[in-house]
Amino acid sequence: MLTLLLSSMVCDAPARAFLKNVKGHTGYHGCEKCTQDGLYLENRMTFPRIDMPLRTNESFRNKTDADHHHGPSPLEETSLNMVSGFPLDYMHLVCLGIMRRLLLLWLKMGPLTCRLSGFQINTLSERLLNARRSVPMEFARKPRALREIDRWKATEFRQFLLYTGPVMMKDLLNTEVYKNFLLLFVGIFILCNNSLIEEYCDYANDILVLFVTHFGQLYGPQFLSYNTHCLVHLADDGKRHGVLDNFSAFKYENHLNKLKRLLRKPTCPLSQIIKGFSEMQRCCKKTHKTRPHLLKKPHATGPLPASFHEAT
Repeated sequence: MLTLLLSSMVCDAPARAFLKNVKGHTGYHGCEKCTQDGLYLENRMTFPRIDMPLRTNESFRNKTDADHHHGPSPLEETSLNMVSGFPLDYMHLVCLGIMRRLLLLWLKMGPLTCRLSGFQINTLSERLLNARRSVPMEFARKPRALREIDRWKATEFRQFLLYTGPVMMKDLLNTEVYKNFLLLFVGIFILCNNSLIEEYCDYANDILVLFVTHFGQLYGPQFLSYNTHCLVHLADDGKRHGVLDNFSAFKYENHLNKLKRLLRKPTCPLSQIIKGFSEMQRCCKKTHKTRPHLLKKPHATGPLPASFHEAT
């Protein structure tokens, strides 16, 4: 007999809507956190309001906003909070959503006043490629050129938002667009930082609300989609669950390949995974010896701290 305690369900927007049996992110009543009615604008569902009443576990279970629901969810039989128990995953929301959209707006989709010229695009690509040799091993991937942006992974968008982007874009974007980008950078940086989130979570919320407001003014109200709107609710999840990496899908995406390798046929995937894990636990674990890192060759290129400039 196993006792399971559900604290939260980490998944992307379509999966959350499926589990909760509610309208999806393209529906008029698709926001999971507030009661806003969407506005269909230029073939997109937009959510321009930032001050609507918030949903609660009680209002969800009572179906107060009937248009939000398709029907009852089996998870309502558990003690899981049906609103705060489904936090917004910033891997899909911010990295693959907002940051990817921003780059595409700068490259080809946005108003002419916000786009980069061909020369600026080439300059940015050169900067990204030049940074490859200085990127430490702690980063999962090295930067790639903008011509490969359709194949960028979430970790590459995260690296651009939190590390390389604020430096590389400083003299490429116009002042208003760059300041708007910095609002997103500062807000997400606070929510990702263990030492900052507790004290500055409300400040991060104010910054992200300001980002969304200016975003609509700069790029147009037609781009105030579900992902953009949900930024105004992200800090609330940070208050409940801690830093964004506590409830992001990064760790599960990284483990997904291991789960796939446990499958041998399309039927009964769950039982195959359970059996595979049981077999792995019964096998003897290999002991890995850690070896010290030896720097045998002289430093050639890349940045150095000021006190190490004379080192060889």
